[in-house]
Amino acid sequence: MATELSGEQKAAILLKAIGEEAAALVMKGLDPKEIRRLGASMHATANITREEESSVID
Repeated sequence: MATELSGEQKAAILLKAIGEEAAALVMKGLDPKEIRRLGASMHATANITREEESSVID
């Protein structure tokens, strides 16, 4: 994974980190197009390292 993450990738990483219930609450406020894009970013960031995850969360 490239060191430079897009905003969508960072959002996807954060949603995965906060857990399913909290992520569902956040996603309720998104429109279908945003959900599809975010879902694609979640898939694209499935194999990130702990270091990359920490850099987004910190």
